[in-house]
Amino acid sequence: MKRLALRLLEDRLPAGADPVYLPAAARALYVAEGDATVETALGCTHHVEGSAWIGDSAVAVLPGSEGARVLRWELVAPTEDDGVLRVAPRCASVAKL
Repeated sequence: MKRLALRLLEDRLPAGADPVYLPAAARALYVAEGDATVETALGCTHHVEGSAWIGDSAVAVLPGSEGARVLRWELVAPTEDDGVLRVAPRCASVAKL
């Protein structure tokens, strides 16, 4: 049986920040504040505060005009990587679980 870990992260994406790229993984993105667009290879969807995206493909998350605070749940194989954003210079990420 494959071992998996569920992690919860809070990402803060300021207005005008570069897109955040996330590799393929089972995840849910919940826009707690602001708005954001989630892009996949098949298209994109705009999400306002209180809405969510669920999927398992690689995504790019683009903050809206006011920025966004996004809660990100991921079901992944346990590794040393904690999922915190490190390559998005203006974005902040905190592991919550």
